[in-house]
Amino acid sequence: MLLRETEFGLLLSEVPPPVAAANINNSFVWALAVMPIVYVVLTAVLQVLLSSQELFTLISLVLPFGVNAALCLLDLSQLKRAGYSDGFLTLWALILAPVYLFVRAKRIGHTPTYAITWVVTFAISVLLS
Repeated sequence: MLLRETEFGLLLSEVPPPVAAANINNSFVWALAVMPIVYVVLTAVLQVLLSSQELFTLISLVLPFGVNAALCLLDLSQLKRAGYSDGFLTLWALILAPVYLFVRAKRIGHTPTYAITWVVTFAISVLLS
């Protein structure tokens, strides 16, 4: 007889409990947190390398959006595998990275250090540009 066929087995959930928040890999969110500075450097390099102003403008607008969305979605995929439901996280991941970082921290019980880092690096990137 299998455990799930017993009375005790009826109390068991089919879904395992989520991974402890302390054991979740945060590499994607930390990469996202420093991206504003990276964009300033990339923009400066692209401005020197590209002769076409239209191409420069297109790349400088699309690149941050694409990289931010990719990093958020990769992180979200990791969270789902760890057992955390995404709710509105997918929407925030595609629309606004800093909100995603704050909501993610709250949802899994982290201190929003990476979200605050994003805000600081964004402010520094504005000052540098």
